[in-house]
Amino acid sequence: MERLLDPAVDFPDHFVRLEKAFKALNTVYTFCSARKSMATTFEVLKGSVENLIKRPLEMHDIAQIKSLLPELVSFAYIDSDVLRVHTSAAASPSTESDPRAAKREKRQRELDEAYRTAGAREEGREGEGKKSGETVLLFSFNDGELKSPSGAGKIINKKFSCATFSTETMTSLINKRNLKFRSAVSDLLVACSSHNPPLDPVELLLEATEENLPVHPDELLTEEDMRSRGVRERKDELEFRERNPDLRPSMRSVVEEMARDQDLYKNQIVDDGHRTFEARQAVYGELNHEISQGLADALLNTKNIRPDHLYSHQAAAINALHPSPEHPRGQNVIISTSTSSGKSLIYQLPVVQALEADPDTTALYVFPTKALAQDQKRALGELVGGVEGLEDVKIATFDGDTPRDDRDYIRENANVIFTNPDMLHITILPQEERWRRFFRKLRFVVVDELHIYSGLFGCHVAFVMRRLRRVCAAVGNRHVRFVSCSATISNPVEHMRTIFGVDDIVLVDEDGSPCGQKEYLVWNPPYIDDLDPKQGRISTIFETSRVFRFLMERGIRVIVFCRVRMQCEILMRQVRQDLMLDGRSDMAARVMSYRSGYSAQDRRRIEQEMFSGQLLGVIATTALELGIDIGSLDAVITVGFPYTLPGLRQQAGRAGRRNKDSLAMLICDPFPLDQHYARNPDLIFSSPFQQMSLDLDNPLVLEGHIQCAADEIPLHPVEDAAYFTKGDSARLRDICLERLVGDDDGFFHCHPRFKPYPARTVPIRNTEDEHYSIIDITHGRHDVVEEVETSRAIFTAYEGAVFMHMGRTFLVRGVDHDRKIAKIEEATIEWRTRQRDYTNIDPVEPLSIREVAGGATTASYGTIKIEAVVFGYFKVDKRNNILDTVEIHAPPYVRHTHGLWIEIPRTALEILLVKNFHPAGSIHAAEHAIMGLTPVFAMCAEGDVRTECKNPEKELSSVTTTRKRPARLILYDTAGKSGGICAKVFDHVSACSLSPYPTGVASHICSGANTIVSKLGALIVLDAILGRPIDVDSIPMQDAPKGVTPGGPGATIDLAAAGVSRDVIRAAQAQAAGGAGGRGRGTR
Repeated sequence: MERLLDPAVDFPDHFVRLEKAFKALNTVYTFCSARKSMATTFEVLKGSVENLIKRPLEMHDIAQIKSLLPELVSFAYIDSDVLRVHTSAAASPSTESDPRAAKREKRQRELDEAYRTAGAREEGREGEGKKSGETVLLFSFNDGELKSPSGAGKIINKKFSCATFSTETMTSLINKRNLKFRSAVSDLLVACSSHNPPLDPVELLLEATEENLPVHPDELLTEEDMRSRGVRERKDELEFRERNPDLRPSMRSVVEEMARDQDLYKNQIVDDGHRTFEARQAVYGELNHEISQGLADALLNTKNIRPDHLYSHQAAAINALHPSPEHPRGQNVIISTSTSSGKSLIYQLPVVQALEADPDTTALYVFPTKALAQDQKRALGELVGGVEGLEDVKIATFDGDTPRDDRDYIRENANVIFTNPDMLHITILPQEERWRRFFRKLRFVVVDELHIYSGLFGCHVAFVMRRLRRVCAAVGNRHVRFVSCSATISNPVEHMRTIFGVDDIVLVDEDGSPCGQKEYLVWNPPYIDDLDPKQGRISTIFETSRVFRFLMERGIRVIVFCRVRMQCEILMRQVRQDLMLDGRSDMAARVMSYRSGYSAQDRRRIEQEMFSGQLLGVIATTALELGIDIGSLDAVITVGFPYTLPGLRQQAGRAGRRNKDSLAMLICDPFPLDQHYARNPDLIFSSPFQQMSLDLDNPLVLEGHIQCAADEIPLHPVEDAAYFTKGDSARLRDICLERLVGDDDGFFHCHPRFKPYPARTVPIRNTEDEHYSIIDITHGRHDVVEEVETSRAIFTAYEGAVFMHMGRTFLVRGVDHDRKIAKIEEATIEWRTRQRDYTNIDPVEPLSIREVAGGATTASYGTIKIEAVVFGYFKVDKRNNILDTVEIHAPPYVRHTHGLWIEIPRTALEILLVKNFHPAGSIHAAEHAIMGLTPVFAMCAEGDVRTECKNPEKELSSVTTTRKRPARLILYDTAGKSGGICAKVFDHVSACSLSPYPTGVASHICSGANTIVSKLGALIVLDAILGRPIDVDSIPMQDAPKGVTPGGPGATIDLAAAGVSRDVIRAAQAQAAGGAGGRGRGTR
């Protein structure tokens, strides 16, 4: 790595004076930023700097510094309210009951007031605080944060009362910045002298300075100011491009322009990370039957499609669904073509034809999300509305948002219903006697996005579909045709057969739709400092905001996908702030966030604005990942690797839905998995398609749905074996005799323990019935803005938390846990909160204990208690520096599930200690390894089984911890006691069968971002569990992370309780202390 050297270039007097000012500013800023709650405003810094340089410090001085170091320096006006830290938080209950906490709180407030008074004195307003709503001029360096001696960021002592830094750390940071300044000046001087004729460096610098002078918000820009800054021209250009979308620049030229933009591009496109997929021409097919003139006209008027101009895959699928001499009822169809290939028309046209033939025909559309159902309902409604004679056809949505007063009318009158698997399972099938009109005339069942139904969720949906077929058959309808669409998977026919239990399936996978050229970029944010990579990379949020704004300014409509809700909200806020600072309030109003949790009214409004083209950009979670038509999108940005390659490909397909050229970008997070794909981008493009598999022999799932089916219509083992046990009537009879209640006629009924609502005892996916209502009380309002699941609310809506909604920031002012209500108030603050919590995952009662073959240890399966407790929170700034800590009292969130646990042999722990491994990291990696094999054992999806992930901050802390955890490997069913996945894993592991042997220890869903894992340590743990010989001498000695001692006071694993002798623990501690200073390999 190239080192930053002190350049030997003589500076002119102007730069000598500027360097003196920079050094003074650097020194004062560094010491001020080390003090909690001290805002580094221009006025606060000014007095101390002037004392050092013996002259006034002008804004022009800092503007010149910013011109030289634009990436290093931030200098802008902000609202003074954003600097509040302590005064905005609600008093925590802990301070009321703990005199020492109350005393600390009082002292913190006194310190804050002292800092504010000092700032006011510098401004010549001694004795007066700033009025709320005023603006202040904030200065900051952007090159990372101060590091503690252990390299882990700010040190917080055991009581979390203050941050401390060593003089050595601060001096090192000051010297690095001083060298950066000298290098920047030297580069400017050399460049000017090399020019022919030579240029005046001072004149060039002063010209650039004008652009970097901050503008006070109260000083409204005149038309001339806006033109001088280029704002008016950019607005005019955007308006022109929106009026003339056909003149939009090609994506290839946009990528090239991006690479030429020196302010934006710092070689972020990784090696081999730019791929171009060429355009594809359309291939057309013909229908083998006539369609009515009314339908032909409606197709042309609503979709601009002629019946003789269907794509080849559309025509093939529609022909297969249509009755023919060989297939009088038509065939079942699975369409597996690319995203945005026009699959929706395939299941719209046959339904309309059936309605023309019989106005009483019904159809059921099942979609995994409400947004997708709303989108498809609108599209079908437009088509039906354009067909003469179908004016009385009723199309309705029947989901959790449907008012109860409307449900009876829909059930009794609707021809086409859009719903989801949950409503079909919980509401429609259990009331089959009230739905018999609908079931008797049911002609088509459409299940879109079939690839979504995998793992345990897919297993449940497969039985729901069998129950649907069974109810239809019971009312005399055996003519239902099933239509499914899926993203590209390797076994679509097999997957459809498993889901529906039907044969006679036609696969349509030759895509005839046209496709525009697609540019694909893998983009890795640059290092904060190329010469000091340890400072990390530029914030993914900041980088995404820059790329997002760059594209939107050129009239490119963009959707950004975020992995989690909080990331979506933070990015929305960042983009809105950046656009306002750019003077682009016109664009800020046309960017919206979209995620689950928003009210139904808000979601419908945003969907409409997206489709109508009112929005330039959308920031969303995976709620918009599926095939929703949200208008003409030109580009997709994926922020962070979205857990799976199919998910990434699905998101990338959202752009170019109007057959234009498009852009897809993956902006990598700094996490190990993202950086793996940044180093190996070819894996993104060349990895094989996913193979889907479901385990319909899961006994818990099977019994649950048999109980539901028996409650709907009494069950007969012979007649119903085809639906539940693959025709094995003897097996079904055994289950019925053991689990159900029989009658004298040979039928079986639901067992009373499942009554009165069996379906409610069988959750088909990991959803919750209980929610917290988030109520906005700003300015006297009382509006419910969100409904948040209880398991999520305890981590996001605790008292004093910063809660984000649609990019706006709120403070949680009060929480009523009994009524499940959280009241929030809008606030202008620049910091966020991060909960301090712990989760105990502990066995409660073993149902089965077996000795692992080889006799090294035991494996247990049984009831597991998961208890999550939020006991406080950190206030953190945008760089995750801790500004303050607050203690709170909140009730624990407790739930029970089933799982397995394996005690770690003492020999494995001793080897780990002797070789300086991190014991928790090794056990955690072993848990990940077995989790990675669960799809092999039990045909589940990733996420169906989880483990206790390790918190990097706790595991790498040198502070003594009293919360010791047993040395065991533990996995549990995410779905609760109805999952059954861990039971199969238990059978597999206890039989000493870990084949294929684990090859990876990283998990996409690790809450600790795979920071605390050791692959070699995991192999030691697994070999010891399986009783395999371990060659200790061949294991290399590990270098523990700086400041961390395996088995030391900060260790979270209770080694003594696991039987490790104190002599071994003391020897390992002494060994680590003697070798301290090396870089840590032991955690990775």
